Amino acid sequence: MSGATGPLNARTRRLGQSDARQLAVAIEERRALVTFDVRDFSVLASAAAVGGTDHYGVVFVPPGRLAPGGTDHYGVVFVPPGRLARSDIGVLVNALADLVAPRPDDDAIKNRAIFLETA
Repeated sequence: MSGATGPLNARTRRLGQSDARQLAVAIEERRALVTFDVRDFSVLASAAAVGGTDHYGVVFVPPGRLAPGGTDHYGVVFVPPGRLARSDIGVLVNALADLVAPRPDDDAIKNRAIFLETA
């Protein structure tokens, strides 16, 4: 996961696309997907595994730990401004950094679903 990157303008245009499309794009780009949407993405990640499709990890931000500011969040690959309290953004970034640090390989969480630990 050494290539961890943030959003780019081209990626933000995916906002509003289906959860399945969000995961498909993450797979095409060999990226882990970070989301608050445990219900939908756990099903999609399981279906990918059963169907023999590799994904590069799904990282769940546990419900109630950091509120996304609403339920209509589209399987977030990035967090748009205003969706998290300012105080939560640092917590999220630090938790993601802690997840990435001991995993230098790009496929370190390949085919895994992980609940993000936040302090």
